[in-house]
Amino acid sequence: MRLVGYDYSQPGSYFVTLCAQGRSCRFGEIIEGSMILNDAGWMVDQAWKALVDIPGVEPDEHIVMPNHVHGILVLADTEGGNQSLQRNIPALIGRFKSVTTVRYTEGVRIKGWPGFDGRLWQRGYHDRIIRTDIHMARVREYIRNNPMQWELDSENPNRPHRE
Repeated sequence: MRLVGYDYSQPGSYFVTLCAQGRSCRFGEIIEGSMILNDAGWMVDQAWKALVDIPGVEPDEHIVMPNHVHGILVLADTEGGNQSLQRNIPALIGRFKSVTTVRYTEGVRIKGWPGFDGRLWQRGYHDRIIRTDIHMARVREYIRNNPMQWELDSENPNRPHRE
């Protein structure tokens, strides 16, 4: 799904979407157009925010939905252009998935969260490179409005199907 030949460690802004395996709603629910996080959703939200602890990584707008996460990651230009091997989009997403899977597994064992078979997250993720301020504004608006669009969202397993 990556853009062939593109260096995902270079400075820039990236819009990513990660989906729970089988589109299973594990992170909360939408009530009257607002996302209400459960404990697992709070954990996912905090893990996303913790990406700021990685030098040169600036998490921007994000939303944890019932079964997926939308977020913007900004890779800052580092002094001298020396990019960390772990400061690239695939490595960051891999780290995020790993951390949240371990923490979710602990929640299953300790807090009684619903279990999962195999993987917490679907393999891979979707990404788009944000190249302009206008595109950034549109992506931020999309993320903010995502809960209000849940009924029509292709990730909603209960979405009414059109004939």
